[in-house]
Amino acid sequence: MTIAYQNTKVAVWVNDQCRGSCPIFYGGQYETTAGFEKCSCSSGIQSSNYTGFWCDWDDGDGAVMIIGGGGSGCARPDHGIGITEANAAKFGGSLPYCTPPELAPEK
Repeated sequence: MTIAYQNTKVAVWVNDQCRGSCPIFYGGQYETTAGFEKCSCSSGIQSSNYTGFWCDWDDGDGAVMIIGGGGSGCARPDHGIGITEANAAKFGGSLPYCTPPELAPEK
């Protein structure tokens, strides 16, 4: 599912929604795991009972996989895996994506 949609460096994969989702059940100490901060939030694009795939909210960013809810009440889709801040739900641009801080250009 994660590679079948389109070229994510050129086109926006979706607007203000998720292209797919699955019900999710949490267990253990999941809230202390990075990316799960908003797992109990429900807003805009989906509820906390789902994991969404190829999600976008507003004109800011997107996520390949969002954990829990997303939208204006959940800090957009900035929690999950494959987060982009390209001001749209796509990858690419002039920012040094996937560059560790110690290797990023100095400002």
